[in-house]
Amino acid sequence: MTSARPPLTTPWVRKVATMRKHIEDAAVARSNLNIFYAVMGALENGTIRGASADRAARRIIDICKKEAGAQLKAMDVAIEKAEKGSK
Repeated sequence: MTSARPPLTTPWVRKVATMRKHIEDAAVARSNLNIFYAVMGALENGTIRGASADRAARRIIDICKKEAGAQLKAMDVAIEKAEKGSK
């Protein structure tokens, strides 16, 4: 006897797959955000010394801050889309 499984093209299955994608997107953005903050934390605590190294560290920190903001926005958008999809 076969079980009555819904076909993979039902609206409910597509909705769950879409929500899962948004949740995965949010998780990736969160992971990236953590990495950028870890790099900033390491560089801001004086792990690199010297004038030229300090300038390079400052540039890297600025890049990380910019990208962390983008990842935070991406995470917020993905969470919002997942929440809309669950209703």
